Amino acid sequence: MMLSPPVLRSATVAPRCNPCKGAPDQRVHQMEQVGEYLLLCVAGAEKTVEDAVCRALVGQEGNVVECLQYLSPDTGEPRPGLAGSGKLLLRTSASLESLNRVRVVERVFWFLGQSKNVPETDGGWSRGSLVRAVNRVLRCTSGRWQRGLDWLGLSLEQHGSFRVTVLRDGNHPFRSPDAAAWIGSEVAALLGDHWVVSLKRGEFSLEVVTFLDNEDLVLGFNPNPNVNWIHEALRLPLSSPSTRGFSLRQSTGAVLVELASVQPGEIVVDNMCGRGTIAIEGALAHSSAVFFGGDIEEDVLVNEFSPAARHPILINGGAKIEVAQWDTERLPLRDASVDCFIVDLPFGVRCGNWKEARRLLRATLSEMHRTLRGGKRALVLTVSRKHFKQELDSKSWALYHCQPLNVGGMSVFLFHLVKLSE
Repeated sequence: MMLSPPVLRSATVAPRCNPCKGAPDQRVHQMEQVGEYLLLCVAGAEKTVEDAVCRALVGQEGNVVECLQYLSPDTGEPRPGLAGSGKLLLRTSASLESLNRVRVVERVFWFLGQSKNVPETDGGWSRGSLVRAVNRVLRCTSGRWQRGLDWLGLSLEQHGSFRVTVLRDGNHPFRSPDAAAWIGSEVAALLGDHWVVSLKRGEFSLEVVTFLDNEDLVLGFNPNPNVNWIHEALRLPLSSPSTRGFSLRQSTGAVLVELASVQPGEIVVDNMCGRGTIAIEGALAHSSAVFFGGDIEEDVLVNEFSPAARHPILINGGAKIEVAQWDTERLPLRDASVDCFIVDLPFGVRCGNWKEARRLLRATLSEMHRTLRGGKRALVLTVSRKHFKQELDSKSWALYHCQPLNVGGMSVFLFHLVKLSE
């Protein structure tokens, strides 16, 4: 049976420009109101995030999106590590509050600048090459620096404290604390005598964030310096707020839903929902579809959705999902009753050794195939490309794409599958 490929969003990144409209004088005024933001997102899915951002900012002026994070030249895949997160430069008149409401975006920073191919430009990595690269960014983009301070409500004349945070991945002949100290010296010289260093969260009013990924360097301002954004416990947007964080980032769940191209009226299932991130993000984005989540762990469901037997679960904004306790190896669903599966497979100590994990994967794929309608799709996120391909039955599934991603610093793979009709 011949199948047409499903509608899947590409991971290929291409800059998009929606320039300001109007007469020349109007364009100048509009561009003066445009801010430059650094958006962190799932690496490998930048095009999907770009599309979502552009849709969310329809009507805003000066929207220009440019990718700052590129694939590894060695593997052609996103680089691992926190510094390898997807990075988009957005120029827009939209407010920070508007950007924070775009759920596929992980974090928003004020963009200061970027220095590319530092080892080639400065003869290898060293303290001197790092300082020169930082100076090129800080002193050649003084307008961004001043606008960033204005954006934060700060000025060089006031007394204040600051810190530098460095996220570094790759091979460098120095440690991250050393790099932070060297960059801090340059920042202190630029700020002046009114500013001092403070490393304690809650006591500094300015945080300069540095992403140092192999050959490239990116600088930005953290808009919420009192928030430990690296280790912050994320919360579910339930009508009754949860007191616990969850492992899958909200932005990652939103990206998975975007990649699934959910259509109105479809039934979408996360058969290993954990604390419900994917189902919640799906319901927030697609109120006309039905989202189910299930997990074998009763404690998770009771703690997050207590009482677990009460359905549907209400989410902020009026959206809702259905949850149930079930075994993914024996789903309580009718044959050919599901339009789409979106699942983040467990890994590590949660599923024991690889032998047990592969047995679970084999049974899960079998149940997904039984309950999925012919020609419909499944998106499966996993850390092991090799073992997943070994367990994938080519007579049951068509593999349209294996998409490498960087999720929270981990290298993972998103398999786009379509059920072959019997």
